[in-house]
Amino acid sequence: MKVLLCSVLMIGIISSLESTTTRLRSMGNLQIVIDDNTNKIDLFNFGNNPCGLFSNEDTNIVDLDVLYGEETSKIDTIECDTTYITYGNAVPFELLEFIPIFDKDVFQYIPLLTAPRNRLFYVKRNKSERPDLWGNVPKKQAMGFGVTYGKLEQKFTDGKDNIGGPALSFIYDRIQSPNLHLGFEGEYISTGYNGDEEFEKASLSNFKLTPAVSFIPSHFITIGAKIDYHHPSCSFGTGENESVYSGNAFNFSLSTIANINNYFETGALIGYKILSAKEENENFSLKGFDVRLKPRVSLPNLPLALGGLIDIREIGMLDESENGDTLYHNKYTKMTFGGGPVLEIQYLLIGIEYIYSTLTLKERFLVIDTTETSISTVRLGGEIKPVSFLNLRGGYEYVKEKERKQDAGEIVSRTIGTGFGVPLKKFVFDVSYNRIVIEEMEIEKIIEDNLYMVSIRYIY
Repeated sequence: MKVLLCSVLMIGIISSLESTTTRLRSMGNLQIVIDDNTNKIDLFNFGNNPCGLFSNEDTNIVDLDVLYGEETSKIDTIECDTTYITYGNAVPFELLEFIPIFDKDVFQYIPLLTAPRNRLFYVKRNKSERPDLWGNVPKKQAMGFGVTYGKLEQKFTDGKDNIGGPALSFIYDRIQSPNLHLGFEGEYISTGYNGDEEFEKASLSNFKLTPAVSFIPSHFITIGAKIDYHHPSCSFGTGENESVYSGNAFNFSLSTIANINNYFETGALIGYKILSAKEENENFSLKGFDVRLKPRVSLPNLPLALGGLIDIREIGMLDESENGDTLYHNKYTKMTFGGGPVLEIQYLLIGIEYIYSTLTLKERFLVIDTTETSISTVRLGGEIKPVSFLNLRGGYEYVKEKERKQDAGEIVSRTIGTGFGVPLKKFVFDVSYNRIVIEEMEIEKIIEDNLYMVSIRYIY
């Protein structure tokens, strides 16, 4: 098993990017200052806790998200012969987090990893308190069913390969008493890789079970706790060249949500994860923690709100042989600080965010090597409503990434977003387009992405 530098860095970057909606994608990927369907400071969105499903929204919904994207690249003035086509993110974050896939040649570069997946999501909320025939008062509850799918095709001069697959999920939230919620979530992800050659095969999967609970001591505060159990597994190659990886992981998180009359709201989360896995004659383990704080303040009598984010993550990875010899030991730390204002008046909304992140990787193989990287992000986006049934949107995102060493090259990403929304009584239609240009200055490489998204929400 090779050193998982790429895997660690990608996990750190991706996990800090919430899977934004089509609306926010067209507004510069704003994630901190704007309150949106998947960006609320509540137990379900921020805490990722199933016990927040009932209170997340007031209605029953059916959401459909469809995505299509293309990527091309060139070095200097020479066009590369590889084109990527994506139908939603092909490799969900859970697979990247617990399966060391980046040490395999076919997974060393996967484009558009932060793109959402094609998704169908149904939520039914039962609010009735009418007694049944036997006089029993039913418990308020919410159930959600989700199906997602992602696929990535790589086309080159003499062939093509593809990776992708579906995921199924079920979420349940039951109000056991006015101050107590019980919840459960189950998910299964399956992803396969097929190359031109018979031996170029891979199969990846992850099975997750999540019991959860939440307690509401007052109408200002909600406290939630959950334990995720993951069973990641994969196989690479075929026949005598096949290698099998399998493991068990636990992720515990405790989150608190505070909301004071919608003027001040904040989310705080502490998480801890462990993984124990085996591949052939090697034992692989992972330990990590996550601390997050996300406040948002609305100023009284002013159409102005301020949002912030603090996110600190650390992951330690150890790879040992069967006799206990250390093959490598890595420690990765990511710190993110960000914030900004949003102005919202009757027909206009404008937001701006600045985010600064540092990535530190301490790698112990034969010697100790430290890699430090800084990432600066600026996002600007807005929405205007010229008529009651139409929202026009636009935004811009600028990201600069650089290692902290002399003569290190920079990676600069620029994203232009545009789109529109049509809110009707029972339906909401959203469309967005992203044009992404990534420049790797040191090798004069330019990557160009075009991403299209359509979302339909049915409310009943």
